[in-house]
Amino acid sequence: MVAYAGFITKPYRDIKGGINQPTEIAHACATALHLAAIASFQARVAPWMTECFAPEVCMDGVERNHRFLEEALELVQARGCTRGEAHWLVDWVFSRDQGEVNQEVGGVMVTLAALCIAGGLDMHEAGETELARIWTAIDVIRAKQAAKPAPPLPAATVDDPETGEGWRPGAPGFPLAVADDVGGGP
Repeated sequence: MVAYAGFITKPYRDIKGGINQPTEIAHACATALHLAAIASFQARVAPWMTECFAPEVCMDGVERNHRFLEEALELVQARGCTRGEAHWLVDWVFSRDQGEVNQEVGGVMVTLAALCIAGGLDMHEAGETELARIWTAIDVIRAKQAAKPAPPLPAATVDDPETGEGWRPGAPGFPLAVADDVGGGP
């Protein structure tokens, strides 16, 4: 058996010569190179974060969740997702059991790749382009960060002054609800 970058390939019998050869070595090499590129990209984002933000911002899990959700919503908004669809999906996701973090990261990676395939986009090229751009915009990004609501996003619910019960933004009766397309769904 041959091990390459953590992948083990099983030998098989070559039909013509009867010689044991590693199966799928080209696939294993390509996969290893792809994984190295991903790790390299993640590793190259870390120094940008520490240059741009204070350590407590870099390592704040709630902040990172909110920034990721913000970017994901901006992506689907740019691709035509409506506010109503987004609200419906939030309600649907939070009506189910909480997922396992590593599996959900994998799901994000797979669905982002599938979204890019469907849209004719190169996710790696887009990531590299954005990383290069943000290295040149650290002061602008710091100013935007300072202007964002604190905590990272407005409260998820607002208490009803009459009942004391929480309202979620976009729900019927929420004081700041917008009437365009809230409440969609299948």
